[in-house]
Amino acid sequence: MKIENNILIEVDDEDIINGTFDIPDNVTEIKNHAFWVRTSLESITIPDSVIKIGDCAFETCYNLKSIKLSENLEEIGDYAFQFCESLESIVLPDSIITIGYRSFKDCENLKKITLPEGLALIGGEAFRGCENLVNVILPDSLNYISGGTFRECTSLKNITIPDCIEYIGRGAFENCESLETINIPKKVTWIGDYAFQDCTNLKSIKIPNVTVIEHCTFSGCISLTSIVIPHSVISIESSAFSDCTSLTSVTMSNETERIGDYAFKNCYNLQTIIIPNNITEIGEYAFWFCKRLESIIIPDSVITIGFAAFADCTGLKTLKIYNSETEIKNRVFAGCKNLKNVSVPDNIKINTDKLPYYCYDCFNCFD
Repeated sequence: MKIENNILIEVDDEDIINGTFDIPDNVTEIKNHAFWVRTSLESITIPDSVIKIGDCAFETCYNLKSIKLSENLEEIGDYAFQFCESLESIVLPDSIITIGYRSFKDCENLKKITLPEGLALIGGEAFRGCENLVNVILPDSLNYISGGTFRECTSLKNITIPDCIEYIGRGAFENCESLETINIPKKVTWIGDYAFQDCTNLKSIKIPNVTVIEHCTFSGCISLTSIVIPHSVISIESSAFSDCTSLTSVTMSNETERIGDYAFKNCYNLQTIIIPNNITEIGEYAFWFCKRLESIIIPDSVITIGFAAFADCTGLKTLKIYNSETEIKNRVFAGCKNLKNVSVPDNIKINTDKLPYYCYDCFNCFD
């Protein structure tokens, strides 16, 4: 054991007796890596004199089952308890202000954690891979959810998000496959890319007043059946709802201007979508393999329809295009073998027999 200026610097294997270690009462800080890979450690009580636990302090103590934290603890460092795979529960004191990056990552058996009021920051990926964590209540003292905070928490069923949250970071709930519903507060103005990707049991979600639905935000949410895009949304980015295979209807806002590449790719149960009058761009493969879509109306606001945007929509029967200036990229309707009822402006000539293929040059059909 090494202590300098009331800081616990290092603990050796021989200092750990019968699976535990007594930290002297005068210690105020546990230094970075102090207990790193001390696999014989099974339980520990941190005295109330300690106000900080450093980075990687207990990392890879994979036999650590129980820990009582100091009642005056303010900061838990980055990676502090990463890979403590035997830890089942932890109660954070009311004094805690900061939980560091990946501080509890891959604590595979962690079932319960108490997050007190006053907690101001949960670092990115703090609970990533805590695959037995079921319920989480976030305190009102938080302003945002960091990127990847609960990524791969595959048993997480319930999360209470306080009204004060303003944004949800990148991949915050990615692959939370047990999450069925989530209430996102009205104050949230930004949700990061991949935030809910592969939440395979998510059945419903009310999207708040964000301006952009980011890349892959809801990709792979195979239990979502309907989506309402709020009026605040200007752009739906690439793959935002790709592979949402149970999605049957999308209600879009008249304020939305752009549908990105692959935005609704492989939503093969999507039956109805009304493209609003404000849309100027439909991206590449935007509705690829939406095989139950029967009708599409392209409003006169649309400037560009991207490559293969409606390719392999095998159920598509009716197409209306209102603007003769709309740029139609190659293979837009490739594989739409049932598309026969086509309405376009009078100054466009069309060969409907070629419509299902559109393989190299759409203008072979529109000249």
